[in-house]
Amino acid sequence: MSIQSLRSSLITVAITGIIFMLQIQLSITGNVGQKNINQTNICNKKQVDKCAISLVPLTDPELLQRPPKTLADLDHWCRKFKRSEKCVRQYSDQCLVSESRRTLSIVLYSISKTLRRYCGQTKRKQELLNLSHCLGNDLTNVSEVLFELSGDMHAIRSIEPANMRIPLCLAINDEKR
Repeated sequence: MSIQSLRSSLITVAITGIIFMLQIQLSITGNVGQKNINQTNICNKKQVDKCAISLVPLTDPELLQRPPKTLADLDHWCRKFKRSEKCVRQYSDQCLVSESRRTLSIVLYSISKTLRRYCGQTKRKQELLNLSHCLGNDLTNVSEVLFELSGDMHAIRSIEPANMRIPLCLAINDEKR
Protein backbone atom coordinates (compact mmCIF):
# COMPACT_ATOMS: atom_id res chain seq x y z
CA MET A 1 0.00 0.00 0.00
CA SER A 2 1.43 3.38 -0.96
CA ILE A 3 1.70 6.44 1.26
CA GLN A 4 -0.85 8.14 -1.03
CA SER A 5 -3.47 5.43 -0.48
CA LEU A 6 -2.70 5.46 3.25
CA ARG A 7 -3.26 9.22 3.33
CA SER A 8 -6.50 8.73 1.43
CA SER A 9 -7.62 6.14 3.97
CA LEU A 10 -6.76 8.47 6.85
CA ILE A 11 -8.74 11.28 5.23
CA THR A 12 -11.68 8.89 4.89
CA VAL A 13 -11.34 7.97 8.56
CA ALA A 14 -11.19 11.67 9.48
CA ILE A 15 -14.32 12.56 7.50
CA THR A 16 -16.14 9.52 8.83
CA GLY A 17 -14.94 10.57 12.26
CA ILE A 18 -16.51 13.99 11.91
CA ILE A 19 -19.80 12.43 10.91
CA PHE A 20 -19.45 9.93 13.73
CA MET A 21 -18.75 12.63 16.32
CA LEU A 22 -21.72 14.66 15.10
CA GLN A 23 -23.97 11.60 15.29
CA ILE A 24 -22.85 10.60 18.74
CA GLN A 25 -23.07 14.21 19.94
CA LEU A 26 -26.64 14.39 18.70
CA SER A 27 -27.37 11.06 20.35
CA ILE A 28 -25.88 11.91 23.74
CA THR A 29 -27.11 15.48 24.13
CA GLY A 30 -30.57 15.81 25.49
CA ASN A 31 -32.96 12.90 25.19
CA VAL A 32 -33.19 12.80 21.40
CA GLY A 33 -32.50 9.24 20.33
CA GLN A 34 -32.15 7.94 23.88
CA LYS A 35 -34.11 5.22 25.55
CA ASN A 36 -36.04 6.26 28.62
CA ILE A 37 -33.81 4.54 31.18
CA ASN A 38 -31.92 5.39 34.33
CA GLN A 39 -28.33 6.53 33.89
CA THR A 40 -26.15 3.47 34.30
CA ASN A 41 -22.40 3.31 33.98
CA ILE A 42 -22.80 2.22 30.34
CA CYS A 43 -25.12 5.15 29.59
CA ASN A 44 -22.67 7.71 30.98
CA LYS A 45 -22.58 10.48 28.36
CA LYS A 46 -19.17 11.82 29.36
CA GLN A 47 -17.61 8.36 29.19
CA VAL A 48 -19.04 7.53 25.76
CA ASP A 49 -17.89 10.94 24.49
CA LYS A 50 -14.31 10.09 25.55
CA CYS A 51 -14.64 6.73 23.83
CA ALA A 52 -15.91 8.35 20.63
CA ILE A 53 -13.02 10.83 20.57
CA SER A 54 -10.55 7.96 20.95
CA LEU A 55 -12.00 6.14 17.95
CA VAL A 56 -10.70 8.69 15.47
CA PRO A 57 -6.88 8.89 15.42
CA LEU A 58 -6.73 12.61 14.70
CA THR A 59 -9.00 13.45 17.64
CA ASP A 60 -7.41 11.17 20.24
CA PRO A 61 -5.51 13.47 22.64
CA GLU A 62 -3.20 10.68 23.83
CA LEU A 63 -2.25 9.76 20.28
CA LEU A 64 -1.65 13.41 19.35
CA GLN A 65 0.54 14.07 22.39
CA ARG A 66 2.53 10.86 21.99
CA PRO A 67 2.24 9.56 18.41
CA PRO A 68 3.26 5.91 18.00
CA LYS A 69 6.92 5.48 17.16
CA THR A 70 7.18 1.69 17.36
CA LEU A 71 4.99 -1.30 16.60
CA ALA A 72 4.51 -1.77 20.36
CA ASP A 73 3.21 1.81 20.62
CA LEU A 74 0.82 1.15 17.76
CA ASP A 75 -0.34 -2.09 19.38
CA HIS A 76 -1.20 -0.08 22.51
CA TRP A 77 -3.29 2.32 20.41
CA CYS A 78 -5.02 -0.57 18.62
CA ARG A 79 -6.01 -2.10 21.98
CA LYS A 80 -7.32 1.29 23.09
CA PHE A 81 -9.32 1.52 19.86
CA LYS A 82 -10.94 -1.86 20.54
CA ARG A 83 -11.92 -0.77 24.07
CA SER A 84 -13.35 2.49 22.74
CA GLU A 85 -15.29 0.70 20.03
CA LYS A 86 -16.76 -1.69 22.62
CA CYS A 87 -17.71 1.27 24.84
CA VAL A 88 -19.55 3.05 22.00
CA ARG A 89 -21.27 -0.15 20.85
CA GLN A 90 -22.49 -0.91 24.39
CA TYR A 91 -23.78 2.63 24.73
CA SER A 92 -25.54 2.35 21.40
CA ASP A 93 -27.08 -1.05 22.18
CA GLN A 94 -28.27 -0.22 25.67
CA CYS A 95 -28.93 3.51 25.64
CA LEU A 96 -30.20 4.54 22.18
CA VAL A 97 -33.49 4.00 20.42
CA SER A 98 -33.42 1.84 17.29
CA GLU A 99 -33.15 4.63 14.66
CA SER A 100 -30.22 6.30 16.40
CA ARG A 101 -28.62 2.92 17.04
CA ARG A 102 -28.84 1.96 13.34
CA THR A 103 -27.33 5.24 12.16
CA LEU A 104 -24.52 5.06 14.68
CA SER A 105 -23.88 1.43 13.76
CA ILE A 106 -23.36 2.33 10.09
CA VAL A 107 -20.87 5.08 10.91
CA LEU A 108 -19.09 2.96 13.52
CA TYR A 109 -18.77 0.12 11.00
CA SER A 110 -16.86 2.36 8.57
CA ILE A 111 -14.40 3.55 11.20
CA SER A 112 -13.97 0.06 12.64
CA LYS A 113 -13.35 -1.58 9.28
CA THR A 114 -10.68 0.94 8.29
CA LEU A 115 -8.86 0.91 11.60
CA ARG A 116 -9.01 -2.87 11.99
CA ARG A 117 -7.37 -3.15 8.59
CA TYR A 118 -4.41 -1.17 9.92
CA CYS A 119 -4.34 -2.89 13.30
CA GLY A 120 -4.65 -6.39 11.85
CA GLN A 121 -1.44 -6.72 9.82
CA THR A 122 2.13 -5.89 10.73
CA LYS A 123 2.80 -4.61 7.20
CA ARG A 124 -0.05 -2.09 7.44
CA LYS A 125 0.97 -1.08 10.94
CA GLN A 126 4.43 -0.32 9.60
CA GLU A 127 2.92 1.78 6.80
CA LEU A 128 0.91 3.70 9.40
CA LEU A 129 4.08 4.27 11.44
CA ASN A 130 5.87 5.49 8.31
CA LEU A 131 3.09 8.00 7.70
CA SER A 132 3.22 9.10 11.34
CA HIS A 133 6.99 9.64 11.06
CA CYS A 134 6.48 11.47 7.77
CA LEU A 135 3.89 13.81 9.30
CA GLY A 136 6.06 14.42 12.36
CA ASN A 137 5.03 17.67 14.03
CA ASP A 138 2.43 18.29 11.32
CA LEU A 139 0.20 15.65 12.93
CA THR A 140 -1.10 18.30 15.33
CA ASN A 141 -1.70 20.73 12.46
CA VAL A 142 -3.73 18.11 10.59
CA SER A 143 -5.66 17.44 13.78
CA GLU A 144 -6.38 21.15 14.28
CA VAL A 145 -7.94 21.32 10.82
CA LEU A 146 -10.19 18.39 11.75
CA PHE A 147 -11.16 20.05 15.06
CA GLU A 148 -11.93 23.34 13.28
CA LEU A 149 -14.09 21.57 10.71
CA SER A 150 -15.84 19.63 13.46
CA GLY A 151 -16.48 22.88 15.37
CA ASP A 152 -17.88 24.51 12.24
CA MET A 153 -20.17 21.55 11.64
CA HIS A 154 -21.40 21.58 15.25
CA ALA A 155 -22.08 25.32 15.05
CA ILE A 156 -24.28 24.87 11.99
CA ARG A 157 -26.91 23.11 14.14
CA SER A 158 -27.64 26.42 15.88
CA ILE A 159 -27.98 28.54 12.73
CA GLU A 160 -31.32 30.22 12.17
CA PRO A 161 -33.22 30.05 9.91
CA ALA A 162 -32.92 26.28 9.82
CA ASN A 163 -33.24 26.15 6.02
CA MET A 164 -29.77 27.79 5.77
CA ARG A 165 -27.99 24.90 7.52
CA ILE A 166 -27.39 22.67 4.48
CA PRO A 167 -26.18 25.57 2.27
CA LEU A 168 -23.76 26.54 5.06
CA CYS A 169 -22.43 22.97 5.20
CA LEU A 170 -21.75 23.15 1.49
CA ALA A 171 -20.14 26.58 1.81
CA ILE A 172 -17.82 25.35 4.56
CA ASN A 173 -16.85 22.38 2.42
CA ASP A 174 -16.04 24.66 -0.55
CA GLU A 175 -14.09 27.07 1.65
CA LYS A 176 -11.94 24.28 3.12
CA ARG A 177 -10.84 23.18 -0.37
